[in-house]
Amino acid sequence: MNNQDRLFFYPIHMNRLFYFFILLLFFGCDKNTTRDQSFIKGRDALKEKKYKKAETQLLIAVKEDESFSEAWNNLGIAYYEQGEIEKALDTYQKALSIDSCLIDAYQNKANALFKIGNVDDAIITLTNGLECENLNYNLLLNRATLYQQKKKYKRALNDLNLCLQINGLDDVLLTNIGYCHYSLDALDSAFHYSIQAIEINADRHEAVNNLGMIALKNKEVNQAYKYFSRAVEQDPQNVLYRLNLSKAAISIKNYDSACKNAKMADYYDEGNTQALNYILRSCVFTMEMKIFFDYCLELYQKGNISIFNVPLKELRNNDKNEKYCELSKLIKEKNIKIDGNLLSKCK
Repeated sequence: MNNQDRLFFYPIHMNRLFYFFILLLFFGCDKNTTRDQSFIKGRDALKEKKYKKAETQLLIAVKEDESFSEAWNNLGIAYYEQGEIEKALDTYQKALSIDSCLIDAYQNKANALFKIGNVDDAIITLTNGLECENLNYNLLLNRATLYQQKKKYKRALNDLNLCLQINGLDDVLLTNIGYCHYSLDALDSAFHYSIQAIEINADRHEAVNNLGMIALKNKEVNQAYKYFSRAVEQDPQNVLYRLNLSKAAISIKNYDSACKNAKMADYYDEGNTQALNYILRSCVFTMEMKIFFDYCLELYQKGNISIFNVPLKELRNNDKNEKYCELSKLIKEKNIKIDGNLLSKCK
C-alpha cells in the first residue's frame, strides 16, 4: 500500500468511528442521561453559589425522574439559599417521601425549621433521621445543639456523650459538654471538660468563657476576670464575652475596664440592654460628668425616663458624694424627675 492508499484509508476508518459514536449518543440520550446531567449541573451550581441556575437544572432532573430523591433534596437547598424556606421544606419532605432514610434531607429540613424558629419540629425531624442511623454524628450533634437552646441540658448531654464515643476527644464537643454541666450546676465536671477542651485547642475561647462563668458561680471574681479577659483577647467582637468581662470588672471595682468593655459590647450590638446597664453602672465613675450626663440625657429624651436612676444609685452606694452631687445638679438644671428615694443632700 502506497502513501496515497494510506491517506485514502484513514479517513474512511475515522468516518465509521464517528458514525458509531453518533449512534451511541443517540441511543444514550434517554431520560436518565438528561436527568443525571441536569443533576450534576445543578449540584455544581450549588457549589458555585449560583442558586437560581441550580434550581433550573434540578427542576429538569426531577421532571425527568420524579423519584430522584437526591435531586429533590438538592433542589430544597437551592430554594433555601434563595430565602424560599417554605418551598425548601416542601421539597425536603418530597425527598423523604421517596427515601425515608435520606439523612441529608433530615438534616436540611431541620436546618430550615430552625431558620423559621420552629425548634421543636426541628428536633423531631432529627429524631426521625436517627431512627434510620441511631449513631449518626451530625444528627446527634445538631439535636444536642437544639436541646441546649431549649435548656434541656440532660438530653443534650446524652447526645454529646454519644458524639464523643463516635468521634473521640474533640474540643468543640468537650466545650459543649462543659457548658451543659455548668448549666446543671455540676461545676466540677464543667471545669474538667472545659479544661480538656483548652488542652486540645488553646484557642477554644468558648471553653475559656465557660471557665470564667464557672469562676463567677464559685465567687472567684478575680479569676473570672482573668478568664473573660483571655476570651475577649481571642474573640474581641464577641458581645457575650465583653458583657461577662464588664460584669466581673464591676464586681472588683475596675470601672475603667468595665466601662470600656460595656461600650464595646454596645458598639457591636447597639441597643443591648445589658450593655447599657453596665455602661450606667461603670462609666459614671470614669467619664467626665458632663459627657456622661449628655449621653444619658439623649436616652432620656428618647423615652428612657428612668435612665438616671442606676448611676445615681451606684454613686450613692459607693460613697462618691462629689460625683453624686455633680450629676444631681445637672439633672435639676434640666428639670428631670428622678426617683425620690435616690435624693440625697449635697454639701
